[in-house]
Amino acid sequence: MGVDSSLDKMVVRKFIVSPRIEIPIIVGESGRYVDDSHRKCFRKYADFAKGYGCYVFSIEYDDGTKIPVYIGQAHKQTLSHESFTTQKRFLLTKALAKVKGGRMFARFIIPAEGKLDKALIDELESDLIQLGFAKNAKLENTSRVRNPIQHAIKRWSIDWESDTGKDLLSVFAIQKES
Repeated sequence: MGVDSSLDKMVVRKFIVSPRIEIPIIVGESGRYVDDSHRKCFRKYADFAKGYGCYVFSIEYDDGTKIPVYIGQAHKQTLSHESFTTQKRFLLTKALAKVKGGRMFARFIIPAEGKLDKALIDELESDLIQLGFAKNAKLENTSRVRNPIQHAIKRWSIDWESDTGKDLLSVFAIQKES
């Protein structure tokens, strides 16, 4: 008689990553900031922007350096709305103040099947925040950081070989396990 393992029954949900979306930065008298009018840059990626999942904002430089600055999730509002609330714009502006130069980009990560699973999106966000914090200790949202950094059994996967998967990996500067 064998032991029933819940791991054998675990379903791994696949997520897909949007291409990186440049977020225009406004330069004002008091510094650089983002505002709500930039939601229009998501129109080209409506399938992602109108979905639910996680989002990653990063500051990127011409030399290839990429710094994750904010990671969040959307399960009540769409990604385009949740990622640009007044609070998020404040945090993104705060992140811009901590760095010199660079351009801001967003990436959306949505379930491949398009189904909403809040628990799974929570798990994905938590894991992405862990990765982001490992790269940038000044990450704007660190409430889900676990010390020491833990690696749990994942119920989610991303096609790291796709162009967008490779691009997301480069934000965190992590290597795919073989």
